[in-house]
Amino acid sequence: MADLLAGLANWWLQVLMVVVLALGVLAMVAVVVVPLVFRRTKPKTGGGSSQGSPLR
Repeated sequence: MADLLAGLANWWLQVLMVVVLALGVLAMVAVVVVPLVFRRTKPKTGGGSSQGSPLR
């Protein structure tokens, strides 16, 4: 029984590691993608994609 419990605990740890890694990758991708999407949508309201900064 002890070996089976240890195997289950090890399996859960592996699953948790994979989930944590996946969440970390998703967070990094979101940090990169979200500003790009906002940059694409902002100039349309600013009046032209040729202008880099719509704040001026």
